[in-house]
Amino acid sequence: MDNNAPFFNNNRRNDPFDQGSLRSSGLFVQDEIEWGRARIIAGARYDRIEGDARSKGAGPAMRTTGLEHTDDTLSWSLGVLYPLADGINAYANVGRAWRAADMRERFEDSARGDGYYHVGNPQLDPERSTSIEVGLKGSAKGIVRSGNVDYRVSAYRTRIDDYIAGRITGAIHPGSGLPIKLTENLDEAVIRGIEGAAAIPLGRFVVDLAFTWLRGDNRQDDEPLAFMPPPEAGIGIGQTTAHGAYWRTALRAVKRQDRVGTRFTAGTENETPGFVAADALLGWRFGKVGGLSDLRAELRVINLFDRGYHEHLTEGVSGEELLAPGRSASLSLRGSF
Repeated sequence: MDNNAPFFNNNRRNDPFDQGSLRSSGLFVQDEIEWGRARIIAGARYDRIEGDARSKGAGPAMRTTGLEHTDDTLSWSLGVLYPLADGINAYANVGRAWRAADMRERFEDSARGDGYYHVGNPQLDPERSTSIEVGLKGSAKGIVRSGNVDYRVSAYRTRIDDYIAGRITGAIHPGSGLPIKLTENLDEAVIRGIEGAAAIPLGRFVVDLAFTWLRGDNRQDDEPLAFMPPPEAGIGIGQTTAHGAYWRTALRAVKRQDRVGTRFTAGTENETPGFVAADALLGWRFGKVGGLSDLRAELRVINLFDRGYHEHLTEGVSGEELLAPGRSASLSLRGSF
């Protein structure tokens, strides 16, 4: 790193960490049970993850001690799938999961593209989550004459203890002059959501629908959970074929995200305007060619009308977030065997 403006010629090493390692081991068991018309899937898993590094940070802030940390836990899941009627299957899942911190979250001390100097925490506790999900899925007959309607819809709630995230501390890093964002554990976060999708054949065409709604809450700071995606919905129509030309076009509508974190982010998570973007695809399916069971060429155009918009989860300097790429096209040749 050259940090002697305006010359930028002192060329000093600035390793975020050195010889970081994560060693993981685990044991997993799962069983599927047929009980009458119901299918029950039960599983359990034991994991152990050991993290360590030779050093963390650079210069006077370098640390060589207190970097080792070991986590172990038991997680489990229980799910049931039950056919209510022909093409209508109800399901429910409940489970306990966990996620240990990765090497960047543990050891990295460095500037990132969001305008902050991130400071890792080698003694982070792992995230532990408890989730429940219920839903319906299947392939319904008789709704349209052209064929079966494939669908799925679900609702879920997840509570995460010791949620890992970066908090803006208000302190300034002396070497870079950037504000510090410290990786830490939040006591509790809750995420609720509803999502669904359907594919509907209409004559020679297929219409597909999808939606997602999420809401997160930071219980420690009593505010919306930062960096949550806004609700969105999509609709597409296309034509498939076993041989010859096929196409699909789709619209994606994303709602304005006005539920942002303020305390945890020190007011730097900005609201994001809603937008609608369109994509298109045109392809030709050759079928079997040589040793390939399927070969197809595709022209795909993203953001067909060159809309300017910002994805809420894309990192950037507060107030100067970059827009998503404009109209882009790609030509591909894909084969399978």
